Amino acid sequence: SSMAENISYIDRSVESCLNSEMTNTDCGQCSEFAQLLLGLTSPCGFEFPTSPPVWLDKDLFDEGIKFYHKNLVGILASSGEALIMGLALPTFYKPLAFSGATSKNKRAALMRYMETGRHIYGRWYGGKPWEEGCDAAESLNLVNKMHKHVADMITKAGDSFEEKVDRAFIDYEVEGDQAKILKEELADLKESFDMPSEYYDYMNGKQTFSEFD
Repeated sequence: SSMAENISYIDRSVESCLNSEMTNTDCGQCSEFAQLLLGLTSPCGFEFPTSPPVWLDKDLFDEGIKFYHKNLVGILASSGEALIMGLALPTFYKPLAFSGATSKNKRAALMRYMETGRHIYGRWYGGKPWEEGCDAAESLNLVNKMHKHVADMITKAGDSFEEKVDRAFIDYEVEGDQAKILKEELADLKESFDMPSEYYDYMNGKQTFSEFD
């Protein structure tokens, strides 16, 4: 299907989740979300929207911005945790290692994440992304182009992509007392919590920069 059809399908699925009673699947997920997971194997087209989605509630957007400003510290902390968790996802950390943006040295990584912070907290919450020319729209468009550039590099690399990622991790291994504790806790979680199949689908996904992402 075309990219426009994919975007339209996602819009309809989200709108259905917002406006109708959710139908639960066996894993407790709404069926619309399960359908969105089908995008795990579809590469993202990186087409920046030219108009707001049909399900956009501008009043709710404004409430969300207010919530952000009232709960900034908590959001910053949770965003940091989300970033760390993302580094455990192959489709997340492999493109980072391949691009070298955060794996060359500690300073390069620090500067990369500082730049990310400036985009997210300095621009994304400072305007309405559907308004052309505003800070939020320009920032999101730039980040979209950066991700497309890396995705194109991965496609061009072909089979050498995995080889370059492996080379980036030579002589790098997470070790030490804290790492041992984390690994033990992770093992306990896996034994005590029944992970839904979607979790393993996502963790084992091969498509970097997917439509779902």
